[in-house]
Amino acid sequence: MLYALSLDRRMGIISYVHPRFRTPSVAIVVHVAVATVLALAGSFAQLAMLSAVARLSTYLFTCAAVPRLRKLNEGFRTPGLVVPILGTLISVALFFTLNKFNFAAAAISLGVGAVIWLATRR
Repeated sequence: MLYALSLDRRMGIISYVHPRFRTPSVAIVVHVAVATVLALAGSFAQLAMLSAVARLSTYLFTCAAVPRLRKLNEGFRTPGLVVPILGTLISVALFFTLNKFNFAAAAISLGVGAVIWLATRR
């Protein structure tokens, strides 16, 4: 995902693709380094919950973006807005059931992502 995010941004070396293997080698190394630090710093239960929070965040923002995507792109069609609206509401409700650790982790991750997005915006 880090490589995919770097394609349209000015993230320099992270977008590098190995000439022989055609893999995003630098993005893979950065991802492994961050995953290793998280794995060594937390328990399995904490990491499983963090993974669930990350997926919940992705689902929340994807559902929330559907109405805007429909306006921006005529070819982007969905069978109504009931499912994205329900998905957004349920995801927000689940966010408010998180414990302090997971809520703080989600907030920090979203903040870091927003800073990276702003720093690399064209």
